[in-house]
Amino acid sequence: MTAMAGMFLAGNAVFSSLAMGTMLVVAVAVLGSVTVLPALIATLGDRVERGRVPIIAGRRRHGSSRAWAYVIDRVLRVPALSLLVSAGVLVALAIPTLGMHTVNPGFVGLPPNLAIMQTFDRMQRAFPGGPIPAVVVEAKNVTAPTVQRAIIAWRRPHWPVAR
Repeated sequence: MTAMAGMFLAGNAVFSSLAMGTMLVVAVAVLGSVTVLPALIATLGDRVERGRVPIIAGRRRHGSSRAWAYVIDRVLRVPALSLLVSAGVLVALAIPTLGMHTVNPGFVGLPPNLAIMQTFDRMQRAFPGGPIPAVVVEAKNVTAPTVQRAIIAWRRPHWPVAR
């Protein structure tokens, strides 16, 4: 849940909703494993392994793994060194993330050969200046007084005036 909380720092609604959904799923899983699972195991008692899958149960080895025994023996012998080595490995794995920059690329991230990008480029050339609403007026003379009055009457008060 702590790792997913880092996605809130991106400031993107998609990342925030993904983080929230994942955190809720993890919280419910932890709540279930802390409450329901111990109660179920206590209820089953000695019958806890009755529902095992036959194929997997036959492959299970009894006893401890020699590889994990070796690792645990070294870790318990020198815990401070083990802590430093594991922290160093985690930092080394995290180094590539230092160069990441999360942004919402908008139209810039789309390839220019898409039809929608070609249309967007034509609109930007025809109506430069930003994301204000573009209105096209078709008339023989757009500077005629009747056309100018119609444009002023039609324009809403909250629209910015393009000059």
